[in-house]
Amino acid sequence: DAIDNLKNAIQTTLLGQLQAAIPNVGLAVVDFKDFTDGSSVVRVRQTVTTNVSLAQTAVGQMSASGGLDTPEADVAAMQYTLLGPANPPILAHSNSVPGTFGAVDFRAGSVPVIVNITDATWHDPSGNATIASLKNAFTSSKAKFVQVTGGGRS
Repeated sequence: DAIDNLKNAIQTTLLGQLQAAIPNVGLAVVDFKDFTDGSSVVRVRQTVTTNVSLAQTAVGQMSASGGLDTPEADVAAMQYTLLGPANPPILAHSNSVPGTFGAVDFRAGSVPVIVNITDATWHDPSGNATIASLKNAFTSSKAKFVQVTGGGRS
């Protein structure tokens, strides 16, 4: 299945190649659904870590559900990842490590790179997050964006 193939490629190839290219790369894993999925709209499976095996395990825990009901909560998920604000039913994130930021505890001085992998279009607005507020979140966080689209539904 396409999702299992993608998860396998991320686990066995991409994460290791990132660490080989950038030895101190911090990796985090977040998945998202839609607001119709209640409390599972956004789930941080792994905060920033330099341990590739932890990131690989987090990717392995991801699964598709629902589906065929696009658009999805990409905007809310990315804004939450970058800044950690509440967006009911998404609860606000409080950083547990001093000096970190965002819902995945980005390291101070880091350049966050959000890689959004989806086969669905985005809601705008997405709860209380909008494309405009997401652009501001990217700007204020000095973050970069990569979109990976597949599956033909976007």
